[in-house]
Amino acid sequence: YPEDGGVVVWVHAAFGRFWAFQAGWISLVNTFIDNALYPVLFSQYIARLVPMDAFVRHTLSLTMLTLCTTINLLGIDLVGWASVGLSLVVTLPFVLLAGLGFAQTDPAVWGSRVEHPQVGLLVASALWNFSGYDSAGACAGEVIDAERTYPRALGMAVMLAVVTMAMPVMAAVTVNDDWAEWGEAFWVTAANRIAGGNWLGNLVTVGGLAMSTGMLVSLIATSSRSLYGMCTKK
Repeated sequence: YPEDGGVVVWVHAAFGRFWAFQAGWISLVNTFIDNALYPVLFSQYIARLVPMDAFVRHTLSLTMLTLCTTINLLGIDLVGWASVGLSLVVTLPFVLLAGLGFAQTDPAVWGSRVEHPQVGLLVASALWNFSGYDSAGACAGEVIDAERTYPRALGMAVMLAVVTMAMPVMAAVTVNDDWAEWGEAFWVTAANRIAGGNWLGNLVTVGGLAMSTGMLVSLIATSSRSLYGMCTKK
């Protein structure tokens, strides 16, 4: 260690071959379901900007999947740089949203309470948004100085996740203080209200395209190495 394989390697070292295979199989099933979401999200985000029929959406999804697979076939270095670049594209609209929103915000709203808080939904959302860090370990064999790199990278990732989630919400709630509206794909509406036009919402949509692509690129890289771990630990 370190070597590629992630959770399969760890479970194999702790509990042996049988349980390592079970962990790998469960991870693989989850990967099939999770990875299938992002090409669909990609085409749905484009459909927000340009109306299209189902055939065009399916073609765009297949094209995006082919692109992400090709990036992985060209090597882990390209996967890394592509992920960094796409992360910047995702972050930029929310930096603008936070900057414009804080100029209009009323801090008193931050302490407001909803009548019937959905605690279960809050916990589920938090778990989803702060999960997946273990996937980074699938590529450990290809990381330089992994013992030092991983703690630093994970520490930075957690801090950035907190900041990039909290700041836009804090900036947007004054303009969008009807909590019932805060649902699926509401960020586009929130951005347009803050900006007083459609340009920021369109940028958020472009960020969604980058998010879908970046997630799939990274997940193909990590899930393929988990499968590799299942093949080597036999």
